[in-house]
Amino acid sequence: MSQPGYVKLPVDNLTKIDSYKLLTGCVVPRPIAWISTLSPEGLVNLAPYSAFTIASKIPPKVLFCISKQKPGHTEHEYKDTEVNIRANGEFAVNIGSVRHVKEVEYSAYSYPRNVSEVDELHLKTVSSDTISVPRLADVGVSFECKMSDMIDVSKDRLLLIIGQVTMFHIREDLYDNGKIDTIKLDPLVRIAGPNYSSLGEKIHIPAYSEKAHRPYNFQ
Repeated sequence: MSQPGYVKLPVDNLTKIDSYKLLTGCVVPRPIAWISTLSPEGLVNLAPYSAFTIASKIPPKVLFCISKQKPGHTEHEYKDTEVNIRANGEFAVNIGSVRHVKEVEYSAYSYPRNVSEVDELHLKTVSSDTISVPRLADVGVSFECKMSDMIDVSKDRLLLIIGQVTMFHIREDLYDNGKIDTIKLDPLVRIAGPNYSSLGEKIHIPAYSEKAHRPYNFQ
């Protein structure tokens, strides 16, 4: 049924790029997993993934999606992140802040396999406790992960990677009684295209159990 003032787009008529543009334009803002991995040769790879969310609380798990291959490369040349995780089953999730926006964007570029984004962007790393993969030193939060699942979820081979968190690293000034000060963390978020944003204004709505009565008319 047509609705005045709206554009109707049947999915069967959309190309891969069309679908991508529509989804990334409305599923916003997206948190960014700045993933560090370690190659079999000992090279640290770093890449941002904005298809990223929580998969489980107990045990703590996160998931992110990775496309089939490097942009502009052959269909048989997979991204370094996938190659490295398949090799050792480990990765670190680093949460970049707004001040890291240039480094995050530049780390998404397609570097040769023998080039480390960490070295190219002059980023410092520190050793992890439970995995061999280093994590970024200059971020508010990082967590170490061991892969638990890798699932092919798309015709063009979009991989969903699930990792179990084995260690959290949280900067002291962000941690308070089991919680993280998200506003102070100032996480960088992704919107459509090479465009990023901050969290913006914080809006607090009291939980329903805290209300003496319903202050809004929901009719």
